[in-house]
Amino acid sequence: MNPGNDLDVCVHSNGYAKSTAESHDAGSHGSDCVFHGEDDAHGLVTGDASPILSSVRTVDHQGCSGYSYDGEYINGQSERNDGGRSGSRANPRMRSSVTSLPSGGKSSTRPSNQNIDIVTQLRFEAILSNLRASGTRRSLSVGSTRQSSAGRKLMLDYLMEREFRRRDVRDRASVQAAQGEEVLVTEELKKEKAALNRYVKLENEKVNKVVQHRTVTESRLAMARRRRMQMERDRQYKLDGLREQWEKRLELSGSRTVSTARGVRPSFKI
Repeated sequence: MNPGNDLDVCVHSNGYAKSTAESHDAGSHGSDCVFHGEDDAHGLVTGDASPILSSVRTVDHQGCSGYSYDGEYINGQSERNDGGRSGSRANPRMRSSVTSLPSGGKSSTRPSNQNIDIVTQLRFEAILSNLRASGTRRSLSVGSTRQSSAGRKLMLDYLMEREFRRRDVRDRASVQAAQGEEVLVTEELKKEKAALNRYVKLENEKVNKVVQHRTVTESRLAMARRRRMQMERDRQYKLDGLREQWEKRLELSGSRTVSTARGVRPSFKI
């Protein structure tokens, strides 16, 4: 590779790209870029993409991964402190070197994206994402792998616990809803039963009143009938007594010599 045609791009955690072509000497063929932590975002690589890359090859070199376009490798193990950013942390968890892009013989701090289409930019982003993930997997040590496994296990346990809590809440809600519906049905049945009992009581009261009124009326009619019969018997008894007295008088003195009492006419006939 020609040093004058190389544009070294470092992708940092703040999400912007920086050229390191000015900081290299004429004999350097690559640059290093340090990712601090797993949360570092991959950068958007822009520049002149007229020579579309023919192959991408990744290798493991001293615990770091390097890749390059046009079939050339880049050494990923550099001790240079890029503007004080890589030296700010004592134990970086991952290091990954980013390729140098040809810029048509011109070196600038900000590459031009006028000649790059959207498909190429998306292709560069996909390459950076894949290589970042592969470098992360290769650069992990045994301890970090165990920690990552433990973290994943804890995360899975946490997610399962959340799922169990969600199901428990859903089951409780369904049970409460069913109980609420049952309570509503029970209350409605109680109200309906009370209403029916009230209606039956009112009807019974009406029937009892009618029966009582009929009984009272019949008893009064019976008493009046008995009173009339008694009065008729008394009158008949008195008439019988008067007839007996008149007959006795006729037998004793005859009809012509009957003395007329006061208030009794002589022509009185029984």
